[in-house]
Amino acid sequence: MKIVDKDDGTQEIQTYDMYIATQGLREGYEVYVTHPLRPSADDRECADDRLWTKADIVEAQSNLYILKEAKEITDDTHSNN
Repeated sequence: MKIVDKDDGTQEIQTYDMYIATQGLREGYEVYVTHPLRPSADDRECADDRLWTKADIVEAQSNLYILKEAKEITDDTHSNN
């Protein structure tokens, strides 16, 4: 497991441990899986895929998981002010 300090002041956890990824999901972290570099049709970088469930995490076993601090969603367009 590795903890990485990001430029925006947040931290992310990088791990191959499925159990750490599952615990992070339960604690509210955004969990992503990285993929080995693979050719794409438009030669863009491969984006990390977000994992939403424990089943997603199990299916991605043996890949690198990235746990990011969850971002709060604020939407002022629906306020009553």
